[in-house]
Amino acid sequence: MTNFKKITSAAAAIMIAATMMAGTVAFAASDSIPDTTTQNYTISVNANTRSSYKVYQLLTGKFETPNGESQKVIVDAKTGSSVKTDTDVDDVLAALVGADGKAKVTKDSVDELKALVNADEPITTLSAVETSVQVPLGYYLVIEEQNPDKAAILMIVDNDLNIASKLGAVTFEKKLKDINDSTDTDMTAWQDGADHDIGDFVPFMLKATLPENVDQYDGYYLQFTDNISPAFNVATVADLDGLEVGIDTNNDGIVDERFDKNADNEKGFNTGYDISVNDNSFTITIPDVKHLGATNDSVIVVNYSAKLGVDSYTGDTDPNAGKVNYGAAGNPNEASATYSNNPEFDMYPNAGPSDDVGDTTDENDKPGTPGEDNSGKTEKDKVIVFTYKTVINKVDEKGVALDGAEFKLSKKKKADNSFEEVKRITVEGNVFTFYGLDDGEYMLEEVDAPSGYKGIDPIKFTVSADHEVLSDNPKLTALTAKICNEEGATDENFGTVDVHEGRIQTEIENTKGSKLPETGGIGTKLFYAVGGGLAGLAGIALITKKRMSKKN
Repeated sequence: MTNFKKITSAAAAIMIAATMMAGTVAFAASDSIPDTTTQNYTISVNANTRSSYKVYQLLTGKFETPNGESQKVIVDAKTGSSVKTDTDVDDVLAALVGADGKAKVTKDSVDELKALVNADEPITTLSAVETSVQVPLGYYLVIEEQNPDKAAILMIVDNDLNIASKLGAVTFEKKLKDINDSTDTDMTAWQDGADHDIGDFVPFMLKATLPENVDQYDGYYLQFTDNISPAFNVATVADLDGLEVGIDTNNDGIVDERFDKNADNEKGFNTGYDISVNDNSFTITIPDVKHLGATNDSVIVVNYSAKLGVDSYTGDTDPNAGKVNYGAAGNPNEASATYSNNPEFDMYPNAGPSDDVGDTTDENDKPGTPGEDNSGKTEKDKVIVFTYKTVINKVDEKGVALDGAEFKLSKKKKADNSFEEVKRITVEGNVFTFYGLDDGEYMLEEVDAPSGYKGIDPIKFTVSADHEVLSDNPKLTALTAKICNEEGATDENFGTVDVHEGRIQTEIENTKGSKLPETGGIGTKLFYAVGGGLAGLAGIALITKKRMSKKN
């Protein structure tokens, strides 16, 4: 046991990327290690780190220099607080010391140390929230949580130490924008939930914030994968309206430094990005975003808009059946990012020593793809677009279905404060459905009433919806439709509402008879003629009566 109570002191910290480690990493000597355990030191991380680190205490003790030796050794070693109860000092030292008595750090030794600690008993977890911890002299194992199977740090603490991520985690999010075009002219900020009309071009944003160690890579691979709802009918690049890819320097979700699409010829492999589109999904691959100007903490953004549904229909059937979801189900869109996370990966293995690495004209400088062993993938981020439908049931005075009419629905636009036609439909039966409505103010007009029935006066109503705007899985929480008077919406409901189905349904009643004749028509002239005659006769009768009274 005496042999195991002494171990050569190491450098302040050594990173072991477990899946990349092939041999033994030697410790460097230190000549400034204190010989007391009373002094505490600080292990810290950068305040802007996007990784988190579990810190496990392996051994504590004090360091001394044996007579005739130049290297420090740990003496009076004790097991640390993170070590399992059935583990003693010898077990820990056995994982740290090779057969030659010198310290060893290999992939296998790090795996041995992981097995000796209680995974749920780190002394702390360091992150941007808690950036430092005070510890005594000793050995510490630090696991980077973004990929615990890939990297660990074995630290021998003899002074203040700062941990920098070697893997590098990309932070990813997908967002969209919303607008009530009856009350607003500007879109909202980027958010997770929105509602739109069928036919709207919905703005989307994919955003990847690069890690703090991009400068450690000779090239940095980044790929976006976007799975779009079938409601958007994305089949080709042309369906991604206004597509832009580039660096967001203002951190507002908008491309400021635009990348070009890679040229189709074989020499244009590193000028920008490649794109592949399949039905309702696409990938954007940037072979080397560092070559295009990205640095530590750069924000890479994809902006595009996609059209919700198709808006050409007669009213008899839903043209978006099987694609557009109305109501609470919404139309979800998910995306993620894949990125380099091994700075040791040689992205340009064929480049010569004098080559300009990343040269777009040199076939030898075509960047390689990291593959699963040298890349990471973010969790999927979801956004949801909601839309609704209005169903009109035409009935007579007795509530009996009444066929044969034409309706027009218009929506108020804040831009010019006027009503713009949404759809005009005629059906064989008595059910008129307007598909894919957003929140806002609408006007329903009966363009043509059934034969023998009076037409209705225009009806104005307001659709309001409540949905979560910032959520991992946005929910539709409320849907209402109210009749409008001259001052705006009233408490009178415009029919009934089914939030789950996203359906607003009402009955429109026609009464028998014809509409009153329009001003200037033949009926009006007859009315004036008859009325004038009656007024004349009344005047003659009045004068005659007065004369008779005077005579008498």
